Amino acid sequence: MKKLLILLFTVNFTSCTLLDGFDETPMFIQVDSVSLSTNGNQGWPSHKISDIEVFADGFSVGVFNLPAKVPVLQTNDSIDITIAPVIRNNGISSNPVKYPFYQNLDFSFLFEEGTTIPLSPTFKYRNDAVIVPICDFEISNCINLDFDQNINIGFIKSSDTEYGDFSGLIEIEEANTFFEKGSFTQINKSLLSNNIAFLEMDYKCEIGFGIGVILSGQGVPDFPAYKIVLKPQETWNKIYIEISQLISPSNVEGFRILFGTTTATTIPGKIWVDNLRVVHF
Repeated sequence: MKKLLILLFTVNFTSCTLLDGFDETPMFIQVDSVSLSTNGNQGWPSHKISDIEVFADGFSVGVFNLPAKVPVLQTNDSIDITIAPVIRNNGISSNPVKYPFYQNLDFSFLFEEGTTIPLSPTFKYRNDAVIVPICDFEISNCINLDFDQNINIGFIKSSDTEYGDFSGLIEIEEANTFFEKGSFTQINKSLLSNNIAFLEMDYKCEIGFGIGVILSGQGVPDFPAYKIVLKPQETWNKIYIEISQLISPSNVEGFRILFGTTTATTIPGKIWVDNLRVVHF
């Protein structure tokens, strides 16, 4: 993993000199921004594709932070370009990974030295990606299981949102800073073809909070397993949280998404979440 991260760092910061030492003049692929297209069953087109990996005739040119101007060389009359979407796993800037559930995009161009080809890629989910909607709060609150046994605090619908009409809001009061709420939807682990699974979510928050899963299995009491603690975030942000390891134990039969108190949740404040979905194969 260290070697991979070093490679990505080097390409990002030295891409303008990748072709030093070559006499040929490159062609450039200009990508200023990307978008995501979803159908009605996949939820809102929320994404945070921060980088792209570019392949020329099947060989990786490198990983580039957006916006990017990518130089490519070719000795033939045409060139095949593949663009793969890269996200920051668990929201960690030093952990860029190709998101396995988005399709790569393929293009073919006539090669012309010195020219710049502008592209605005629109990615889609792979056909074999399974998208399980957890909650978008448009109809009701689906984060409604009180694992904290406290019915006096919980998520409610809020009009503060980037997509649709509503998000979910929970307000933590000074007199009661502990909470632990789970999703109504439980995912059967047997439906996963492998253990690779991500939670996608939009959020903003005045205080920190934890995200994880409630694990269940035959003869085993429900068990909370937290994956990440999110820090205060003033504006809406998208995050991809890998939950693969959390659900990997052999005695796990199902899981729900879990939100709860952390050591950072010691003061009153508000937490907004939206567009929750679990994606797996």
